Amino acid sequence: SVIPTDAGTRSEPESVLESVLELPVASSVGSFLNQEMIKGSQPDLLAEDDGTGPRVVATSSIQSGQVIAELTKATSEEELDEAGSRKLERGDLLVTMDGEGSIGKAAVFDDDYAAIPDSHVAILRVGDDDLAFALACFLNSSFGQAQFMLATSGSTGQTQVSRGDLLAIRVPEAVRTNAGAISEKLRTELRVFENPIKRVRREICRGAAQVSALL
Repeated sequence: SVIPTDAGTRSEPESVLESVLELPVASSVGSFLNQEMIKGSQPDLLAEDDGTGPRVVATSSIQSGQVIAELTKATSEEELDEAGSRKLERGDLLVTMDGEGSIGKAAVFDDDYAAIPDSHVAILRVGDDDLAFALACFLNSSFGQAQFMLATSGSTGQTQVSRGDLLAIRVPEAVRTNAGAISEKLRTELRVFENPIKRVRREICRGAAQVSALL
């Protein structure tokens, strides 16, 4: 989303939020869901991680609008069995709800490995992959992020957004009606985007290769 040109005359993020609230047709995040938002307890993590078995999607696992498998953490089969509805399904929209500097990151779980989220990550199920990607795109936009900033509260000593605040975030109805086109564009961009983890690893490998060549 693009911030209106006159937004510079007002303070951010209030001016961005005003632009959303002034839209003629808008609804809430909660209206997109086909079941209750899911947010559970913290699963036990395994000290030793061989890269196999069930995974935990943590706040740090969500980067650049994606769930990065390499940044998930190991958990036990027992935790997965007890997770119930918290077992991630392909098409689940994940949103981080607390942690300084990490609130409001959104990504669609688009993989096939067994996983559950940790206690800082909420599951939003909309029942439609295109709609999930379109909503993730909006939540990561300037309009979405401005609303997260205004909803956060540090009164408990940890910055967080409440369940009610997340579900009340205003979303233009055009996101719903244009979900197919938005989803297609976002998925195309994500397929060609090189996330920071892969970029850093590539540069490290390149540097090591250059050192080897010099030696």
